[in-house]
Amino acid sequence: MNCWIYPKYEWRRTASGNLIKWYKAFYVLSPKTVDVGIGDDYIEIKMTFADGSTFTLPESELINIKWRRGTNMVLGGNDYGRPDDANVMHSVDALHKTIEGLPKSIEASLQIKGVYAAKSILDGEKLNSTRDSFESHIMKSKTGIIATDLVGDFTPIKIDFAQVDSGTLKFLKENVCERYGVSLAILSGEYDSEDYTSFYQSCIEPFIKQFEEAFTAHCFTEREKDVGHQVRCYFLMLQRLTPQDSISLATLATNTGLMYLDEIRTELFGLEPLPDGEGHTRMQSLNFVNTDNAADYQVGKGNKE
Repeated sequence: MNCWIYPKYEWRRTASGNLIKWYKAFYVLSPKTVDVGIGDDYIEIKMTFADGSTFTLPESELINIKWRRGTNMVLGGNDYGRPDDANVMHSVDALHKTIEGLPKSIEASLQIKGVYAAKSILDGEKLNSTRDSFESHIMKSKTGIIATDLVGDFTPIKIDFAQVDSGTLKFLKENVCERYGVSLAILSGEYDSEDYTSFYQSCIEPFIKQFEEAFTAHCFTEREKDVGHQVRCYFLMLQRLTPQDSISLATLATNTGLMYLDEIRTELFGLEPLPDGEGHTRMQSLNFVNTDNAADYQVGKGNKE
């Protein structure tokens, strides 16, 4: 629920004499445990890694992308920095019992076929001998018909194993997935453009927004943020488009000059770039005109110069 990033930087002095942080790299950390110490003036983050090493840094020296933060202002998740999954545990437990119980139910249904009741009173040793004799008759039967001189009744027992219909199983899985905004189509890789758009809007887009806010808050001073500096992310969805979507977008791009030819070739259709830099041009239809000049263009009063 927390993504810890360590920014590597050096102090540089500008031409005006001001000191600024010159960022050189951002390292994503993977601590095993994180302890938060809150003091009067600042917050310390103690991280323990898999090799046993421990480092303690001020919170101001780290970037933390908090996922689904609650009342805790330092950590994402619940108050302890962990996933708030109490509501979904019932569905997970039901799904687990369903999957684990089916093999046991099938195995139990194959064990007992019936009960043979001897009509005479037998002691334990004679009863075992009678049972073994009856089983021997069954094993020797090839036609399904048994002839025996043992006095008794055989009562067949039919044990139906538990069956879970596809609708119930799908409901349990969807109930778990919906908690995280992920559909079964996304997990199975059978999604279409609408499924992926929904997944992007519910899962990826909120994370990108938090990513931008976390980096902007750390990398810029209050003055820089006041004048509009911010970190922006641009997510490319083109590779997830259907062929028809790619054709539609390519048509729009060539009509409006939205994309370079190489961008259309490589990103939309997977073709290699054009040679000699030919793809570094944009195409635009002449059937479009600036709205401010539409009236003059219609009557042929364009600027002759």
